[in-house]
Amino acid sequence: MERVSIAVEYLPSESTTLKQYGQTVFKRIKQNRANNIEIDENRKTKIDEFPARMIVYSRKERGLQLRQMEVFIIKNNQVYIAIYTAEKAKYSKFLETAEKIIDSWEIN
Repeated sequence: MERVSIAVEYLPSESTTLKQYGQTVFKRIKQNRANNIEIDENRKTKIDEFPARMIVYSRKERGLQLRQMEVFIIKNNQVYIAIYTAEKAKYSKFLETAEKIIDSWEIN
């Protein structure tokens, strides 16, 4: 179940900030997961020396307790998102590997 995925989204407005996009992520998480989510972490970070945001939350899906980390940056009217998902009990075991993958990003 452990996986790291990458997504790129185009923003409708160039004036979208990390904070604004973070609020959009929270709304999406809450809508998609109803009351089964628990925010564990929400903080500023960096990817490839660019300001970024990290949100870590726990959720339940198909009977599994999952923990998910979403790290995102905004550059050139696009959002670059790295998502690490694992069973809650295994999250820490693969976290270092997921962080190395995310830290290896070079955004052009």
